[in-house]
This record gives sequence, structure tokens and C-alpha cells, in this order.
Amino acid sequence: IVKRDLSDDDAAILVATDNFNRKKNYKPSEKAFFYKMTLDALKRKSSGRKFDGIESEGKAIETLSTIIGEGTSSIKNYVRLTLLIPELLNLVDNKKIKIVPAVELSYLKETDQKTIYDTVFNENSDDYDPGVSIDAAQAKKLRNRVEAKGFDITPAFVKMELSRTPRAAKIHLTKDVKSLL
Repeated sequence: IVKRDLSDDDAAILVATDNFNRKKNYKPSEKAFFYKMTLDALKRKSSGRKFDGIESEGKAIETLSTIIGEGTSSIKNYVRLTLLIPELLNLVDNKKIKIVPAVELSYLKETDQKTIYDTVFNENSDDYDPGVSIDAAQAKKLRNRVEAKGFDITPAFVKMELSRTPRAAKIHLTKDVKSLL
């Protein structure tokens, strides 16, 4: 037994990082909430005074990056996932949405996220369209359009923005066929 006098934030950071280092395969949501909780504790410790070189959120992220060996941009992306509605976060955990498009969706309002979930992923929704999917480029484009226009999205808008247009089939001709042309 090692006895140390620790503040609540020191204890939270110590316990969280110790527990984090014991397990290897975390779901993205587990990482997201671990990173957020630890960053919040680091920021509380540094509020109003300098603590171990931590003077801002950026410094807190750098400190956490050093502690756990994860890149700062990855930490920021994971923390953004905590802003997703539970249905979308569950899809990230189950690898039905990749992290980068999920991060883009995290910038949207909850009502817009729900509309996207119902239109793209929820087979039990009246708005569900199996011909619609979302990748990183589409999520970024959708986010930018919504932010620029400043409106609530509708299922029809989601379908229009995310529908896959069929690509033209490529035909490869053999030498024999080419000689006939």
C-alpha cells in the first residue's frame, strides 16, 4: 500500500491513466470519454495558475499525449466523439462509421445528427434510405453546407447530399476486340 496525499483531480488523472494503460482494446467511445475526463481534470488543475507547464487546453492535450503515447490530433478527434448522439457513437464503436466522418458529424446540432442517423442508418425509421451512405468527404461537405446556411436539415436534404450517383462501368477491351474496332 502506497499512501499519498492527492487532490481529487490528481487522483482522477492517476487512476484514469493507470486503468487506461492496463487494457489494450478500447472502443472509440471509451477512449473518447477517458480522454475528455482526463483533459478536464488537467484543465481544472491548471485553471488560474501554472501546473507542470499546463497553461491552456493545448498544453493539457500535449501533456495527455505524452502520458498515453497518442497523437494530439487523435486525442482531439476522440474528444469530439463525446459530442455525438448515442446512436451515432454506437455506430462508431461497431465500425459502421469511421472516426473522421463521425468527427465531422459531431459539429452538427443533436437534431441534425438524429436526422442523419434516421436517414442513413436507422432501418426502422420512415426516413431510412438504403441508397445513402456517408464517408469523410461527404460528412465534411454536409457540415460545411449546414454551417454556411444555418438551417436545420431534413431527411430530403440528407438524401440529396449523400446519395451515391452510380459510376459509369469501365470496360476493358482485349487485343482481339480492339483489332475489330
